[in-house]
Amino acid sequence: MKKHLLTLFLTFIFSYNLNAQWVTKKIDNGLDEPYKICYDENIYGDLLKMENNNGVVTVYVQDETICEESDISTNLSFFVNGEWKRYDFICNSFDEKFIILIGDLTSEENVDVRNDFKNCTKIKFRFNYEYCEPEIYEFNMAGSTAALNFIMKQL
Repeated sequence: MKKHLLTLFLTFIFSYNLNAQWVTKKIDNGLDEPYKICYDENIYGDLLKMENNNGVVTVYVQDETICEESDISTNLSFFVNGEWKRYDFICNSFDEKFIILIGDLTSEENVDVRNDFKNCTKIKFRFNYEYCEPEIYEFNMAGSTAALNFIMKQL
């Protein structure tokens, strides 16, 4: 019976991770100008988000347990066409809630990152904190091309 429950639990967790994908929404709260949001959630409830602020598309991670440090060495890997493509960035955390992962996804210097972001099926990244435990995040990237196209278009 225990084996059956464990198998059922692991199947649920595995299928949840496979089915996770980018969510795109237009938000109108009646007080501010309407705005767009895009996010992806992993099995632990961490969020990978995209934001378009005056044409600058930023990708960031939101997690309540993020350690507040500046200049965090970050290893970023995209799984594209059966292989991992790795990039290294220096990131910063804010309010112990989120870390900007890619500062401007639309810039010409990030064209390879943007293409890998659009075409990958998985993304993994590790924050190499100096004073806190290193954290590794993984997200299923289904729908990332549609999400990036959605967030890049004006309302």
